Amino acid sequence: MRFFAFAALACASTVIAAPTAPQDAAYREGAWGKRDVEADAAYREGAWGKRGVEADAAYREGAWGKRDVEADAAYREGAWGKRDVEADAAYREGAWGKRDVEADAAYREGAWGKRDVEADAAYREGAWGKRDVEADAAYREGAWGKRDVEADAAYREGAWGKRDVEADAAYREGAWGKRDVEADAAYREGAWGKREE
Repeated sequence: MRFFAFAALACASTVIAAPTAPQDAAYREGAWGKRDVEADAAYREGAWGKRGVEADAAYREGAWGKRDVEADAAYREGAWGKRDVEADAAYREGAWGKRDVEADAAYREGAWGKRDVEADAAYREGAWGKRDVEADAAYREGAWGKRDVEADAAYREGAWGKRDVEADAAYREGAWGKRDVEADAAYREGAWGKREE
């Protein structure tokens, strides 16, 4: 019995005397929480990188939200670029709307040019109407010239009628001369009659 008692005491002494891991000590002393210990283990085992540990800490301390952590992870994994992270943050902070994020993505992917982004913003802010956006696109694609855009705007604003637009187009295409335009305008305004041959 004495032998077994001595052996048991020796084993107990061995356990008590065994060195404790620094992480465990930090936990017991209150410098680290349970999550710190887990994060450190995940880092050492290769499941987490240094950035993963930092992101997790920032989340727990309140400096980062859940979305910040996800966005950062997406960036590190290559699913998101730096701009995606910035756009997402701008959206969550209220500086950007959902459409701003989509427009920015379309620009970066090459589906939209800088002008498309500006035109879309002008439309959403009320500075441009749907027709302004279409006219601007037609101009940039080469289907319309600068004059077509101006004529269309003048028509929509009421400064020009449909006939003014047609007359101006006929002049620019060479079907009418300057005098034809003036004569047509004079007729429509009542200053001139039909003039029968």
